[in-house]
Amino acid sequence: MSTVEERLARYREVLDATADVPLDQAGVFHRAAFERRPRRTTLTIAVVALVAAAIGGFVIAVRVRDTSPQSPARGTPLIGSWRAGAAPPFELQSPMQSAVTDDGRIVVLGSVPHGAEPTEPYGGGIYDPATDSWQIVPAAPFGDVATFRLAGTTLVAATDREAGPVSAAMLDLTTLEWRAIEVPGSLSAGFQLWTWDGETLAVVHTGNSGLPGDTAEPFTMRWTLGDRVWHDSAAPPLAPRASPSTAVTTDRIAVWGGFTTDPTIQSALPLDLNEPPVVHGSSPTETPMMTPVTEPIGDSSGKPFTGAYTDGAIYDVGTDSWTSIPSDGAMLDIARRPAALLLAHDQLTLVSTYRGEQPRIVATYRDHAWSRVAPPQASGFVVSAAGDDTVVIATGLGSGPQPAQYFDPADWSWRDAPFETLVLARSGLVALSATPDNPGDGALQGALAVDGTWQRVVDAPFANRLEPAVEAIGDLVIVIGGLQGRDLEPQNDTWILDLSASSVTES
Repeated sequence: MSTVEERLARYREVLDATADVPLDQAGVFHRAAFERRPRRTTLTIAVVALVAAAIGGFVIAVRVRDTSPQSPARGTPLIGSWRAGAAPPFELQSPMQSAVTDDGRIVVLGSVPHGAEPTEPYGGGIYDPATDSWQIVPAAPFGDVATFRLAGTTLVAATDREAGPVSAAMLDLTTLEWRAIEVPGSLSAGFQLWTWDGETLAVVHTGNSGLPGDTAEPFTMRWTLGDRVWHDSAAPPLAPRASPSTAVTTDRIAVWGGFTTDPTIQSALPLDLNEPPVVHGSSPTETPMMTPVTEPIGDSSGKPFTGAYTDGAIYDVGTDSWTSIPSDGAMLDIARRPAALLLAHDQLTLVSTYRGEQPRIVATYRDHAWSRVAPPQASGFVVSAAGDDTVVIATGLGSGPQPAQYFDPADWSWRDAPFETLVLARSGLVALSATPDNPGDGALQGALAVDGTWQRVVDAPFANRLEPAVEAIGDLVIVIGGLQGRDLEPQNDTWILDLSASSVTES
């Protein structure tokens, strides 16, 4: 995989007159939108928002009420200018999955419209901002919606077992040819946790997931380009568990906590299962106000979960080895609540759900010990998704574009943002008003963090959107497709925000 410096060499071909910007400020955020939710066109209460993770870091966003970008004085130029790019030569299906290649192109692969069935084989395209052109990705050798991971010049896509038999395939971005990957019977329950580093496809099962037919014991399997054969790999040093907190990066998989029906595993506090843990491969719960569970939640045999684990482990794909995280009784309060997990190198951060009067719990594991971190002030639910780095999102209970908070791993603190869709451009962090719920009828807005202050970005010449693909390459922020306005009209277009140009002034 190329270095950040090698990527920036490619970005130079894309940018206009940005040589005076320090190169070490550049980065790429990756987005993955896998949630399936019914559409809402009025006063929607959201559950999921978008944030993306930077190279070597991560961000969490949670909605807040009082953050807004600084309004410029009259006559002051607004940051950036918008221009239309080449329209995709295929029909976009929202929500979409997107990722940035090492050479500065954007891969966009389709999903299934909320509440709909697949109408055509899984496919999409690749956008090159340097030439403002698209390449069509041919249909995959399976027809169901899939999630994908991109590394180097290849990506691997795998379907969800909920859509039928599990399928997987690898796409070569150079030849644009798909190659099917045979899925062994031991993985028929699905790719519970998996990653692709450009050479090795690693799949981890934590056992006792509660899914019918799933294996009782944890295991790891690997498929490599070298022999294109599946092999049993280093076993997870974990007892079987259901719905643990997990995180995935290109080269690591982390597992922590989880629930068990083993009566010998004790919990000093009643399990907080009114908000059920999200089972991997399933959609996150849609309803922000959940009905309390009257019967204990348990595994597929009907046994109730009676305890929560406080241990974990991190798998290193490159060395095919696991590093254990010892059990810690002081972590029981967060173990008994569903929690999202972030992984940056070998450091973990847990963010629990928000439970009304019970504030969200945040803890970080580094230097072989857990330490508590001040929680955000926002309320809402935490949902995790997988990209090249783990993405964790938490939304409040409002509808439409709202302010947010994001977690800064540099000093382990929460920072405010005016909107909840965040991407990292060369000039700095950019926040856009694109939403996971009702986008409203106003223009898509944005702001750029300049010296710690949010400065207004020129409004887009189109209405706000629900779930567009948003990526940053150098100082270009690229918005592709999405559902526009209150009527959620599908868009099949490309728009580019150039942060190096500021040509619009307030009247």
